[in-house]
This record gives sequence, structure tokens and C-alpha cells, in this order.
Amino acid sequence: MKSRNWLLVLPLICLAVGSCAPQESATMPPAAAPTSTEPGFSTVLPTQALAVPSGGPGSIAGHLSYPGDFIPELRVVAFASGEPGQFYYIDTVQNQTAYQILNIPAGAYHVIAYLLDPTSRQAGSYSRAVPCGLLDTCKDHSLVDVSVASGQATGNIDPIDWYAPLGTYPPRPGP
Repeated sequence: MKSRNWLLVLPLICLAVGSCAPQESATMPPAAAPTSTEPGFSTVLPTQALAVPSGGPGSIAGHLSYPGDFIPELRVVAFASGEPGQFYYIDTVQNQTAYQILNIPAGAYHVIAYLLDPTSRQAGSYSRAVPCGLLDTCKDHSLVDVSVASGQATGNIDPIDWYAPLGTYPPRPGP
């Protein structure tokens, strides 16, 4: 619990000093900090441009939403297409509206957001319904292949289709 308090104080220190340099990954609101302890994940302020890796791995970024009064804590996962056992993720904080996952090898991925609540099976995805506008006529909830190129930031990948039937997507990985 002590480390969580520190994570809440750090952004205030950054505001007092005038800046905090981004380290590597998830785009978060200034008063938030990453909850993941996975290597390669850290904070980028929303006013900053997407971090673009130079050579090597790429990244995936986008906006978050949820069909309710607030956005719950989420785990945003990029699954390697055709290899669901290979994935990269970032955990978010309540009301976080954007994310970025860095250090993703070049390839095709499917992006799914899961509630961090361990009792929930609900998931939102970047499916064909998202570019369709999530209208009532957008019935295709199949996942879109997201291409990640070496050293490139792939943006506007918004896992906001929360309307697929339960069980459509793989279960949330991790604890």
C-alpha cells in the first residue's frame, strides 16, 4: 500500500518541479501512475506525443472508454495474432482515458481491454465494430489485426467495443 501512496504523490512532485520525463509506456492522466510492474511500462503525460521507439520494437496506443459513469481499472492486452500465449499488456487506473504499450515486436496483434476486477469476465476490444462506429448496425465483433512495425508507434487502436457476447474473446491473462 505504501508504494501506491508514492505513486499518487509523484505526479504532484512533477507538477511542482515543472516536468517529469516520460520513461517508456502507458499514456495516463497526470494524476495517475502505472500499476504494472512489468518491464517497459511507465508514464507518458497526455499532452505529450506518442513515444516512438527508435528501431527495434514498436508500440500500440489508443483511447479508452467504458459504457458506464466512469472507466474502471483495466488491463489492456495486445495478443500476438494466432499466438494467444504471446501477449503484452498495461494495467490502467480508474478514469484513465488513454494507453500506450511499448516494446512490442513487429507483427500483427489483437487488442482487448479487460476489467481488472477478478470476478468480471467483461472485455472491450478493438473489433470491426469500432471503425464501423459502434452503431446498432455494426454487428461484427471479430478482432481487427493491428500491425506493429519495428520502431513505429501504431495509434488510434481503441479497445472500446464492450458489446460482444461474453466469451467472445480469450480470458484475461495474469492474476
